[in-house]
Amino acid sequence: MFVIPDKFEHAERFIDGMARVKLDGTYGFINQKGEWALKTVFENLRDMYEGIAPAKGKDGWGYIDRKGKEIVPAIYEHAQPFSEGLGRVKKSSFGFVDGTGQVVVKLIYDNARDFKDGVAAVKKGKKWGFVDKNGNVIIQPQFEEALDFCSGLAPVLSSGKWGYVDKTGNFIIPPQFENAMNFVRIE
Repeated sequence: MFVIPDKFEHAERFIDGMARVKLDGTYGFINQKGEWALKTVFENLRDMYEGIAPAKGKDGWGYIDRKGKEIVPAIYEHAQPFSEGLGRVKKSSFGFVDGTGQVVVKLIYDNARDFKDGVAAVKKGKKWGFVDKNGNVIIQPQFEEALDFCSGLAPVLSSGKWGYVDKTGNFIIPPQFENAMNFVRIE
């Protein structure tokens, strides 16, 4: 038995009491009763985190709030859900915006990951490093690959082996592994 009728063309999981859905070419969010919590006219949406969702309009990706109001103009090639108060965007290069649309980490990176533990992995050329929420480089790009920080450590690939660095860039666990994953915080 369905709690919510099976009528949607596309449906995602519930996050903060809302699920992203598509019906008759329209994207929006439903509540846990299957009622529209927010019906939009956008071509596409991504999940809403921190009360903000990436939304695709005719000119590109931007962000909307819980009421469907555009809070960051749809001018980007790419936009990811907010994490720790910032959204990862791409306009030729990657950077980060805040909820007012202000660019807080310059769009100068070849790739980037979301903010975790107050920092984000960024790629410049062929190397990964880390920046803080003000855009300051805290670990210079030097790694072949870098994943997210969790509990103060991040897995990085150096000379073909994985190890773990702290936020100063010092190896706490030297590169020695064929593969590594992020630590998981269990609360």
